[in-house]
Formats: sequence, C-alpha cells, structure tokens
Amino acid sequence: NYGQSLIWLAAPGGESLGSILDYVISTTPGNRIGFYIGTSQAAPMVSAVAALVLEKYGPMSPSKLKNHLAQTADDLGKKGHDKYYGRGHINAYKAVTK
Repeated sequence: NYGQSLIWLAAPGGESLGSILDYVISTTPGNRIGFYIGTSQAAPMVSAVAALVLEKYGPMSPSKLKNHLAQTADDLGKKGHDKYYGRGHINAYKAVTK
C-alpha cells in the first residue's frame, strides 16, 4: 500500500519483488517456520509495538499513541511525511525508550 493520504506509518511486511531475505519470518501451525509478506505481517508488528508502548507508559488515547509511534519512527524516504513510509518506519526500541 502507498499513497500520501493512506499511509501513517510503515512496518515490516516483506517485499514480494525482493529476495527471500526481505520476507518476514513467522511461525506456522504445527510449530514450523514460514516466510510471509504483506499487510498481514505489518499489522501485527504495529499492534505489538503499540502494546509495548502501552505497557511501558500506561493508558493513553488512540491519537496520543498514534503520534508517539510516529514521533519515534525512523524517517525513511523523503524527509517528513511521504507516500511510501508515511511518518516513518516503526521502531520498537525507540518507541519504548524515548
């Protein structure tokens, strides 16, 4: 997905045109490892980081949480908000340490 009005944050979701190293490694039913791509990989990544932030800093409004994730993201692409990375690529470490 991309588009100036569509993307707020980017998250690891894999790249179908890249190598296998660009895929997200995840467990599968039966305790196996699989390689996946797409928003079904990125959405749980953002949800997990959001949960870590709430655990660390306590309850906050959805808009405050959204802004915190954006302020601690890595700005990739064009400086500021752009159509490929939104406000940046989510950074779990910075989200819970800043």
